[in-house]
Amino acid sequence: MAKKDYSEDLLIQAPTAELLEKQLGWESVFAQDEGAKGGWGPDSLLGRASDSEVVLTRDVLAALKRLNPGLPDAAYQDALALVVQDDITKSLIAQNEEKYKLLRDGVPVKYRDAAGRLVDKRLRLIDFDEPKNNRYLAVRELWVRGKLWLRRPDVIGFVNGYVTLQFSIPSFITTLGMLFIARSLTIVISGGFPPLLPSDLPTWLFTDYIWQGALFRMSFVWFVGIAVLAAALLSLTNFGNWIRATGGFNEAAASMGIPVKRVKIVCFMLCSVLAGFAGLLQVLRLGSPLPSIGEGLELQAVAAAVIGGTALAGGIGTVFGAIIGTLLIRTIDNGLVLSRVDANWFKFAIGVLTMFAVIANAWMGKLSRKIKVEAHK
Repeated sequence: MAKKDYSEDLLIQAPTAELLEKQLGWESVFAQDEGAKGGWGPDSLLGRASDSEVVLTRDVLAALKRLNPGLPDAAYQDALALVVQDDITKSLIAQNEEKYKLLRDGVPVKYRDAAGRLVDKRLRLIDFDEPKNNRYLAVRELWVRGKLWLRRPDVIGFVNGYVTLQFSIPSFITTLGMLFIARSLTIVISGGFPPLLPSDLPTWLFTDYIWQGALFRMSFVWFVGIAVLAAALLSLTNFGNWIRATGGFNEAAASMGIPVKRVKIVCFMLCSVLAGFAGLLQVLRLGSPLPSIGEGLELQAVAAAVIGGTALAGGIGTVFGAIIGTLLIRTIDNGLVLSRVDANWFKFAIGVLTMFAVIANAWMGKLSRKIKVEAHK
């Protein structure tokens, strides 16, 4: 097979779009060369004036007219203006909440009817009563240009953060649920048969040994580099202080002016990017993207963080502590193998260590609070 046969679009995006089309009746558009093929403008592929536009205004205007027929054109234009409005005085989270309410409740507009009377009305963007009246469009390779970048959005990290904040679901439950969803989609799309990887992938940059006969691989260099950057972010930057404050006492952090929702969203997205990168390293190391790779590691990751001193309630923990927890788990795993002990004892040992770490963490918390109370007497 040619190298292009292993593209992300062919292996993931195209099968997903095909599934949406055949099973749910969606439309699908491939927009990688959107501007180059037909140019920009209302008659282009997606109707965008440029790749800096995120909202498909042509489709939004069509939905407003289809679901709210018989209104003056000015009413539709006013509604569209509210949908695409960017209020720089508000945070991104506040703006997202406003856009969500517009989608859910409709867009408020005022217009004069044929008799000249002023009418207040909410124009629907989505027909929740009759789903068939809506248009469902999946766009592959939708590139968005900012002031300094050209990117495709990181969807999963944002979805996790939004679900957690909007519905007050524990973050652990949200990420675990998304993990099961992603694994299921991986198996459904691939059919359970992993595709072969091309032989010319740059494994030298990620998983090969640093040099011939070296003790460490390049993945260790990435590990050290990311650990140092993460530790510096938490210890030396204002954003790191915001993370600790948000995890320690959410309400107090908000009262100090810290954008707690934005901080949590960014943390979710950073975690999703790093998890994806870890998966990339594992696939390149094994040479095959098996759908079952990594099963069970999510609980080991939680155990490593807890054993390393990270509080499940948030606000306490260090990167160095998480590294110590990871090394301890791997030492136990390898030690059991080398000592020829039944490998099933590994999970038993991890469970005992995790429970001990949580109990010790809770005891230290109570002790510190007791010391603070006595100090104030």
